[in-house]
Amino acid sequence: MTAPRALNPGPSRPGGVSVGTRQCASLLRVVAEPTRLAVLRLIATAPLSVNEIAGQLDVEQTLLSHHLALLRRNGLVSVHRDGKRQLYELADGVKLNDAADVIDFGCCRLQFF
Repeated sequence: MTAPRALNPGPSRPGGVSVGTRQCASLLRVVAEPTRLAVLRLIATAPLSVNEIAGQLDVEQTLLSHHLALLRRNGLVSVHRDGKRQLYELADGVKLNDAADVIDFGCCRLQFF
């Protein structure tokens, strides 16, 4: 899957569901897991290292690395180096509103309460 972007309804597939709707549903399945959702919420305001995320979420680093890799493969998270550390942040196609409580994936928005 490529990085999230604004999706138009697009052509329908058999069953009447558009390609854009299927892509959005696939993206939502990725973020429906509680640890991955918590990671997105943490890195929404500042880039963090694996150790920082693991410490704040109380998650084993190996399990967290799996979740980060899945988020990265689905275009939700990007990584960059800061010296020896790798910092994870929201990918360019994923936007955060000014109040830092809504993440816009392009096809839909997720609001934290």
